[in-house]
Amino acid sequence: MRENLVIIFGGHSRESLVSVATAQNLSQALPEASCWFWALDGQIYDVSREHLLSHADAFKVPLIPQKAPLFESLSMALHSELAFKSLFINGLHGGSGEDGTVQYWFEKRYTPFTGPGSEACRACMNKDQAKQKLKAAGARVAESYLISGYDDVEAEASIRKLFQSFDRLILKPNEEGSSFGLLLLEPSNWDQALREISKNLGTSYLLEAYIPGTELTVGVVDSKSGTRALVPTELRVQRGFADYDGKYLGLGTVEVTPAQVSAHVIEMAQRLAVAAHTVLNCEGYSRTDMIVDQQGVVFLETNALPGLTKASLVPQALAYEGVSLREFLEEQMEIARVRARRTL
Repeated sequence: MRENLVIIFGGHSRESLVSVATAQNLSQALPEASCWFWALDGQIYDVSREHLLSHADAFKVPLIPQKAPLFESLSMALHSELAFKSLFINGLHGGSGEDGTVQYWFEKRYTPFTGPGSEACRACMNKDQAKQKLKAAGARVAESYLISGYDDVEAEASIRKLFQSFDRLILKPNEEGSSFGLLLLEPSNWDQALREISKNLGTSYLLEAYIPGTELTVGVVDSKSGTRALVPTELRVQRGFADYDGKYLGLGTVEVTPAQVSAHVIEMAQRLAVAAHTVLNCEGYSRTDMIVDQQGVVFLETNALPGLTKASLVPQALAYEGVSLREFLEEQMEIARVRARRTL
């Protein structure tokens, strides 16, 4: 049976624009693949490659489909005969596209898809749980508190307690992508945290100590030859942390690949990234963010579906090592096929 390749992208998360940019890069590497856009209205559109690649400013401007929808919902799409014959290249980021929901739908239908499975995605998306798993495995993590989005009193108490030991703190949504909703808190502006929490009732936040040092990110890829870490990228930031504007719009962040650090630091960083990939049960690829200080490496979080845009960090590291995006994707598609057969 002939296999169809389908790039699935879009979705309903705050990272839907990144997903479109990822799909553009994926389509350039796999011109034979169909491009299914999961729009905000929930419908699935078969977007032509020409329309996708001609879309400008993907990080800022939403994609508008030009055709009628192919399916009324992703569920209907995945139940179709066309999906039954397809392998999905997962270009979704954040929300249900990365928290294990869509992965579970694929798994239930024995549909091959790239990227980690539902269990790993759930583990990575919950930053607090991921930290606890890495801490239990012996990794060093920043001191932190999980804050409910319904309790201002709890939030204020946690902030005051951490400020007794640390000069600066980071507040970030516990279950969002690594680039969204980050706040750098100092004693003079910590009330911003309470305003942010009050705007997003029901959202849990991770409040953690800000660790000064060198920020690194390390991709990990699986292939027929095993699991390996890519060269680290150093994020030189001008405002405390690398956020969406820094990673994708080039504002306030310089990315250096490979990181200009010692061989010993590279070894520690790669070892931590592989450990996180393994502990969190990722299969395919992942990217782990960390801080390096005088005591060693500090685990921050692992991204189960890191961006694969032209500007993204994993493609940068692959390119440095002489691996094309197509070569990488061919390995990932074979992993997807093997996994789907294994679950039958």
